[in-house]
Amino acid sequence: MEQKPQLMNVSSMIGATERAQQRVQAWIDHATKVQADAGKSERLARLECKACFYASRIGGAAMTYRPCMCCGSRELYSSTATDVLCAPCATAGDLCKRCGGDREIRAQRKGWPAAYSETPNA
Repeated sequence: MEQKPQLMNVSSMIGATERAQQRVQAWIDHATKVQADAGKSERLARLECKACFYASRIGGAAMTYRPCMCCGSRELYSSTATDVLCAPCATAGDLCKRCGGDREIRAQRKGWPAAYSETPNA
């Protein structure tokens, strides 16, 4: 594969600079949204932490089963972008359904939940 060289003219350089400015502004806007937790009610309804809720997610188009890391229940997802916990376990442990971390990102919290079984019911 070979690509043609980019035309080096003022117009193309200004266009590239403006696109770079837009990308940086989008990152700043996104960071502001994360910091303010603008979608908190939806995030909590989805049982997710800030990191998972505000991050993009990509998965392959394949029906995928994954056992819950806590109770082992076999969960079905419409893509390969699966969660690590079922909704009841995420709710009971105040954990993020997607990543399994604390939903409010408290690493020093007391009382981390334990798995119901050492061997999941996969």
